[in-house]
Amino acid sequence: MCAGSCGPGNTHLIQGVMDAHRSGAPVLALASHIPSRQIGSGFFQETDPKALFTQTSHYCEMVTRPEQLVRLSRLAMQNAVGRQGAAVLVLPGDVLADRSAGAVPPSALVTGRPLPVPDAATLRELTGHIATADKVAIFAGIGCSGARDEVLTLGARVHAPIGHTLRGKDLLQHDNPFDVGMTGLLGHGACYRALHEADLVLLLGTDFPYDDFLPDARTIQIDIDPARLGRRTPLVQGIAADVGHTLRALLPLLEQRTDRHFLDDMLHRHEKAIRHAVETYTRDHGQRTPMHRSTSPGSSTRPLRTTPCSPSTPGCAARGPPATSPRPGGAGSWARLCTARWPTPSPWRSGRRSPHPAARSCRSPATVDWPCSWASS
Repeated sequence: MCAGSCGPGNTHLIQGVMDAHRSGAPVLALASHIPSRQIGSGFFQETDPKALFTQTSHYCEMVTRPEQLVRLSRLAMQNAVGRQGAAVLVLPGDVLADRSAGAVPPSALVTGRPLPVPDAATLRELTGHIATADKVAIFAGIGCSGARDEVLTLGARVHAPIGHTLRGKDLLQHDNPFDVGMTGLLGHGACYRALHEADLVLLLGTDFPYDDFLPDARTIQIDIDPARLGRRTPLVQGIAADVGHTLRALLPLLEQRTDRHFLDDMLHRHEKAIRHAVETYTRDHGQRTPMHRSTSPGSSTRPLRTTPCSPSTPGCAARGPPATSPRPGGAGSWARLCTARWPTPSPWRSGRRSPHPAARSCRSPATVDWPCSWASS
């Protein structure tokens, strides 16, 4: 770690930081800045440290409040070590002089380079964390592409409810007997409750941005990009590796669990929440519109209607009853199309057999035209 004062101190520091960065040497640089209220006023020795150091580092951010310092320091160190180069924190003088925001929560720092498969010691540690947790919950994202079967098999092995992000919806929601929906601004179902009641949360292939919806529970994150590890929440273990390869190496080390109490409780809560949501929008309110009607399972099928949606406009791709087949579409990181027709909830008790060997059967659903009036993200 190194530090430089504002103005000329930054310009003297930049040469060494650039040299370390281009050489692949992990370095954390603290660059002082003038008082916040003077920024942009042409103050004595004023520079723009963030602009100066952006090209010389993997990570460069300015701390504007004391509460940011713990998290940004963790991210800066993880970027420097995980990506092998420099990371810079810009610190205005008044922020440095302010009072600390409190104790620093512990969080695992991943020091190794990303690997397709983690080493044996890492797998043993991961197995130990899972074995000592009575209630395990899985929260998975688009980083699980190519590993759907492994995620579902892991859910079956430890009887874990599986929540998904918006970008992981098309990948993991359909024909998933362990599905408990999403959390976040557009959350639905029992995902939020499952994550907060679990003893251990597994974040698989996701950089879920809404950290206010993540629990304070013990959390393990697996992602191929080490810069994402611990970015949203402190970790008991971070693994920089491919999700699919990691789960394929992990599954033989885990014993089959028999206690389904936590899983069944979350599935029951999820079904209840989804049924309530569907009834809210489909029961007869005395007036029906083309966008507010339902059809019985035996009635004729009407063409699907689509409408564009984005993070700031309504859209039913983000929220709604579970699907019974994949819905290929956009990645969900900016905008996508959504269908106005959705299947009603598929109870996890009886009916149509799911193609996945670990899946429970589910009943063929009726179809419902779902109102395109909900926010998407």
